[in-house]
Amino acid sequence: MTNDSPFQEGNVLISLRADSSQKVSFALQQNGFPVVRDVIIKNDGDFSLENVRLDVSALPQFFKPFSCSLPDIHERASYTLDTLDLTIEHGQLARLVESEKGMLTIRLAHGEKILAESLHPVEVLARNQWGGLTDYPESIAAFVQPNDPAVDSLLGQASQLLRAGAPNQAFTGYDGTKASVWRQLAALWNTLYAQGIGYVLPPAGFEDRGQKVRSPSQVMKLNWERAWILACFLRPVWSSAAYILC
Repeated sequence: MTNDSPFQEGNVLISLRADSSQKVSFALQQNGFPVVRDVIIKNDGDFSLENVRLDVSALPQFFKPFSCSLPDIHERASYTLDTLDLTIEHGQLARLVESEKGMLTIRLAHGEKILAESLHPVEVLARNQWGGLTDYPESIAAFVQPNDPAVDSLLGQASQLLRAGAPNQAFTGYDGTKASVWRQLAALWNTLYAQGIGYVLPPAGFEDRGQKVRSPSQVMKLNWERAWILACFLRPVWSSAAYILC
């Protein structure tokens, strides 16, 4: 989200523009997605801005309050800060089981005086929640869990099924012939199909708002969501497999 906050006093005209993420989560931070992508400070006044600093904070406090001194910004000039190096409270994000509405506050200050302020609503997501297409949609890949115990168990069953039809065949990914790849896919799918896992329709508008994602072990326990566990299932065999949401 981009927000502009102008400030004018006498011959001093300052604008503060910040581009920030609308959603924050444990998965996003573990994969290096920035909370604040950039901050642009523009001085349209007749005097230089000296001894100013940038303060960044949030409620709920999912990162430590950030503050940095800025170089002088001359009259009719601007200054840009790229991705801010915020210290994220990973433990707090990892423990969150329900999303929370919050506010990100970015201020330009001189001593105790606030020269400009930019407010950004933010949604702090639960640990197992994907944020949808509005912000970093590619983060859906972070929820593919090939190391879940349920995946190991299914792979063992699929290996037995594969060897039953082709004694010398093993899971080798794309190494081998086209027929070999199809046999591997068939073994994986047939093993998954035999579990009797059903399909649950996602909530309306999930592609924009996102939704919580169950782990493979949860899916096996509930017998829901065959499509998602298949993605986790394919990942150990084909490291470059593409996943399609449908």
